[in-house]
Amino acid sequence: MQSAEQNVEQFPWRFRPGQSGNPAGQSKAIRLSRRDALVDKWTAAIGGPSKLTAAELDLLRRAAELSMVRARTAEDAVRVANSISKIMAQCGLVGGGRKARAPIDELDMGEWLKHRHGAP
Repeated sequence: MQSAEQNVEQFPWRFRPGQSGNPAGQSKAIRLSRRDALVDKWTAAIGGPSKLTAAELDLLRRAAELSMVRARTAEDAVRVANSISKIMAQCGLVGGGRKARAPIDELDMGEWLKHRHGAP
């Protein structure tokens, strides 16, 4: 039989009306702005994220998200650091990646043929 005066705190882990469902207090917009600021900081040496391909930018965004997550174990911390390092190398931001980016100049077919086979 239930008593009329039940303890309201029976389930302290459940959210009550008016209580935030986001106990950490950070909104998605704040997290995304921190991620984008980190990507901007990482890509400042090459002229910003606009110099990256879409795939590289997605990889760097994922690396930035990984860097903001707290690792549960020491092994996880090493895995996260290695993953970030490999992504940054793939994008040419740290040693071991591709060479420094040359500006991309679009040539029309005539100019490309002259460049490729020499001037006639």
